Order: sequence, then C-alpha cells, then structure tokens
Amino acid sequence: MSEELLPTFLVIGAMKAGTTSLYEYLRAHPQVFMATPKELHFFPESKHWHDGVAWYAEHFASAAGTRARGEISPSYSQADQFPGVAARVAQVLPEVKLVYLVREPVARARSMYLHELASGRETRPIERALAEAPLYVNSSRYAWQLDQYLEFFDRSRICVLTSESLRRDRRATLARLYRFLGVDEHEVPATIDVERGQTQTKRARRGVWHLLRDNRAYRTVVDHTPASLRRLGERALTKPIDVDAGALSERQTAEWQAFFRDDVARLRAFLGPEFDGWGIA
Repeated sequence: MSEELLPTFLVIGAMKAGTTSLYEYLRAHPQVFMATPKELHFFPESKHWHDGVAWYAEHFASAAGTRARGEISPSYSQADQFPGVAARVAQVLPEVKLVYLVREPVARARSMYLHELASGRETRPIERALAEAPLYVNSSRYAWQLDQYLEFFDRSRICVLTSESLRRDRRATLARLYRFLGVDEHEVPATIDVERGQTQTKRARRGVWHLLRDNRAYRTVVDHTPASLRRLGERALTKPIDVDAGALSERQTAEWQAFFRDDVARLRAFLGPEFDGWGIA
C-alpha cells in the first residue's frame, strides 16, 4: 500500500473540545480529505493497531489528488489510557503534522464527565469521578500530552488551537490551520457558521445500547449511516439526563484551575504570548 494514501496530518484531540465541528470544517475544504468514520483509533494498541497499516490505508483510498489527508481520534491524546501512541505514529507517519484542539481544562473535564455519564460508564458524583479517575484530569493536561509527541516530532510539526478561538474567531483560526496544513486558507467552507456536536439536552444510553455498543457489526453499520438517521436511533436508545449533575462549586472549580496552572502556562510555547491562559495562567 502506497504511503501517499496515508494521512498527512492527524487531529489528536482533545476529547470534548470541538473536534466534531473541526472535522466538518476540514472535510468541507476542497483540498482536504477526511477519513470516514471520523475517529479511526488506529494507533492505540488496544483498539485498531493490530488490524495493520493496510487496514488503516483503506480509509484513505479515495484521497488521491488532495493536498492534505487526515483523521481525528481523541484517543491519541490520552497517553495514560493508551500508552505508546506517539511512538507508533512516528513509526508509521514520521512526517505527519499534528493538530491539537484544546479547551479550558476544567470545562473540558466536566464535559467529558457528562459524556461518560450519558454513556452509562459513569455513575459517581463529579467531584468523586475527577478525584478517582485520572483520565478526566489527564486528558486536560495538554502540555503533558504533547510531551509524548515532542519525543518524536519537532515542535514545528505541531499546531495547537483552542476551541474558544475556533468559536470566537473562526475564520482567522481556520486560516491559521489551513496554512499549517498547506492548503488554500481562502477556501472558507460554507458550513463555517455551523457548530456540530452541540446539544441542549444530554441523554443517557438505555440498557439495550450496552448490548450493542461493543458489537463490531453494529458499529460498522452505525459508522456508515447518515447522521439524520443516527440521531433518530440515538433518541430511541437514550433518555435525558440532568446536566446539573456535572456542576462544580466555585471552590472546586478554583482548586482544579490551580491544579492545571503550570500545564496551561507551558502551552504558551505553542499558542504564543497572546494566549490568555483561560484566566488560569
């Protein structure tokens, strides 16, 4: 399988930082090819690594002629849960460019908690979950996650964006990203004003969903089902949850922000002195 059919860039996360919207903005660009489904999770050993590079390349078989080819998998920035990902990326894609979309760390962790609560994988109150499950916190330690890649990739191959800038100043943020990827920064998608992955009501999966979620045939069908039909199916298999379950007190929020302060300060090396540090650092 020719290497030219492999990605030229990876969006490595972060989970619950706006990667669904970013996926749509990227695949709407005429010079960019994005794999389907959105998240291939190839490089974690416990996911698709053992399916082999040929399996991975199949997802880019239609990408000939595009300037940039990529995929988005938030598991690539969850080094505590999926160790060794950066080394495998370097092994298969030594010249790849890396894009990291980040979000105010406490808000991102809270959103991830609600996601896990909706999935049925989480039942603890949020304060206990954040204290007891390192994945919530470590997925918001963005500089630490990038440390894993800096062992193998030069800093110039990494572009860090904030979800806040993508929401507040979308055109300029996307132009910066397009320049980094080597595509025309003036090709602004018609969908630029649409945010994906935003719902007013969080929903929890019903019991039958847990019987289906690990069924590979079911997942294959879901990945190739139109979004409108997927949403109907999701509503049938879910029920609303109380989003206030993810609320943190002002004191708890301040304590977690203090915890992330040093990590946020280190992000300035990627985002520059104009980065406001989310008011944390």
